[in-house]
Amino acid sequence: MKGKNAKSKSKIVKELFPSGKVSAEVPYEDGVRAGSGKMFYENGELYAKETYKGDKLNGPTVTYYKDGTIQAELNYKDGLLNGACKQYYPSGKVESETSYAAGKKDGAHIVYDESGKVVTKENYSADKIVANA
Repeated sequence: MKGKNAKSKSKIVKELFPSGKVSAEVPYEDGVRAGSGKMFYENGELYAKETYKGDKLNGPTVTYYKDGTIQAELNYKDGLLNGACKQYYPSGKVESETSYAAGKKDGAHIVYDESGKVVTKENYSADKIVANA
């Protein structure tokens, strides 16, 4: 039983590809995922930085293309997409912006072509389109 002065047990668990190369470094505290973790491509390049709390994704996640360019900026709450999320073209230009609530599209969803021109603009409520702009 834990007392007031009990120390939490923190560790980083490394997950491996079949080749033996590191695929992920996942932080654990008291047996559950907690803190900032990293995922990797098999060539060793960073694929994602994730934030965990209570064994679920909670907070920002950033994914990367193999060349290190940001692929997506996502936000999670209790393991579900929540808040503003952006996806990027390999060139680094914004491909889409989407607002989520509890894992469902909720609010604006805008898709851009690579020149920055709006291709699609929709508004959602609980994953259902409520209006096109």
